[in-house]
Amino acid sequence: MIRARKYYPEPKRNNYPFPDRQPVEETLPRTSIKTRAMALGVILACVLLSLVVLAQYAYTVEVSREIHRMERSLNESKENISELKLEEARLGSLERIEEVAREELGMQKPENDQVIYVPRKRAEETISSRED
Repeated sequence: MIRARKYYPEPKRNNYPFPDRQPVEETLPRTSIKTRAMALGVILACVLLSLVVLAQYAYTVEVSREIHRMERSLNESKENISELKLEEARLGSLERIEEVAREELGMQKPENDQVIYVPRKRAEETISSRED
């Protein structure tokens, strides 16, 4: 019999002092499938919303970098324009043009007998006859 008890234990005896009032085992209420689906939907919506926010932030950062790059390019272009204006002023000065004409092109100032003065009325007639 001792062996039998080992394999077939005796049923538990109630050691609770008040037999008419048995302790109730508390179990968690089972959630329905609908509630679980709704919770999963809320979690997915939060994840998607956070991904949208992150994507928007990444786009904002990229646009900010592009603006910074363009501002640098604009500043470099402005500096280049100012340098070119200075060079234009230097190259366009009458003294430099005269120097290049004399030295590089072999030109010289005309003598008094090489200069012909044309009266203004005659010059205007010549110009208007050319236009016709």
